[in-house]
Amino acid sequence: MSTKSFFAAGTPATFATSGEIPWRDAVVEQAPSPCFNGDEDGLSLEFTLESFVRQGHHFDVDNLCEPVLYALVGQRAWFQGKRARIRWLRATKRVASPLGCHITVSCGKTPELPSEAPDWDEEYTGILPTSARSPELATWARELLWTSQPGPPTSATYQPVSSRPLSIASIRGSAAWNNGPRITGSTS
Repeated sequence: MSTKSFFAAGTPATFATSGEIPWRDAVVEQAPSPCFNGDEDGLSLEFTLESFVRQGHHFDVDNLCEPVLYALVGQRAWFQGKRARIRWLRATKRVASPLGCHITVSCGKTPELPSEAPDWDEEYTGILPTSARSPELATWARELLWTSQPGPPTSATYQPVSSRPLSIASIRGSAAWNNGPRITGSTS
């Protein structure tokens, strides 16, 4: 599998915030030109952050992805300038330095999965969610985990590879379950 990796230094920001445009511009400036003649299949984004909270608000990894996708696909024309050509996306966030995002563009049909074994491995065969507020996947995970785990989970990492079933890659538990499942990314 051919890959192109680079690091975009800066302070990652979510979309629709005051930091979005400076962060997006930093990614555009630091991203190389496409080099796979439109044969890219997937994208791995590893965000390194100062904190998981900004101005008292938690933010989801999917909201961090938007400015990077705009910069890479919309401005630098990776994936032939079309988001629909992205077959898979893997995104993580962690508190570390330097601040920024390690970006890997891959010409491979399969995302690289985490090297550690998941706490559990199940397959979701239901209807794919149509929006971030769709309850299907969250309801499935809540019901499955409450019957198989001693404590409730708070987050999951998943890679939608295509229109086929989703595979949950890792689940972590904690007392924060009271706010419902968060199936947008892993903070571990």
